Amino acid sequence: MKALVMKDLHVLRATLKYYLFLIMVFTLAMRSAGSIFIILYTAMLPYTALAYDERAHFELQATAMPYSWRDLVLSKYILGWLGVIVSLPISIAIALLCQYLGWGPFYIEQQLSALFSGVMLLAVCLPVMFRKGVEVGRVLNILMVLVVCTVAMMMFALLGEIIGNAVLLWLVVAAFAAAVSVASVKLSEKWYKKRIME
Repeated sequence: MKALVMKDLHVLRATLKYYLFLIMVFTLAMRSAGSIFIILYTAMLPYTALAYDERAHFELQATAMPYSWRDLVLSKYILGWLGVIVSLPISIAIALLCQYLGWGPFYIEQQLSALFSGVMLLAVCLPVMFRKGVEVGRVLNILMVLVVCTVAMMMFALLGEIIGNAVLLWLVVAAFAAAVSVASVKLSEKWYKKRIME
């Protein structure tokens, strides 16, 4: 599993430079609100890794290696989860710097809701990509980014009004994200195996 994640990170090295450039552009254009894009963009890293795998027909080579379908699927989720976790403090630092420069206020809720949106993006979009392939998945992903982020933030705001307590809210949100992610991994594993074996 660790080797699969390391392989993806090695392949994505050049792509990460472009991500950094896009993050800088969004931050300059949208000020403190633009800092959340680093979280959303890193949540999409597994899509690019899957595209490289498809181009190299890695899924066929992997069947001859000592990896299970679960390993192949879970490694992409881990890549995405690592991305959003590592990008969160960077996003917070950028937002705090923007606040210091007078480019807008800093809201920790904004950063955490972006983290939640990133996890939900992985949970919703990856099964489709594992089932239909990256090309079809990319088209759907454009729609899903808008839908998932909007619904996630609306749900987050609604839960905040219902629950009231900030700590309890984050516990409920974390439990929900974990449950959806577990279901998503299982569905992705089933659909990926079905697509490759067809």
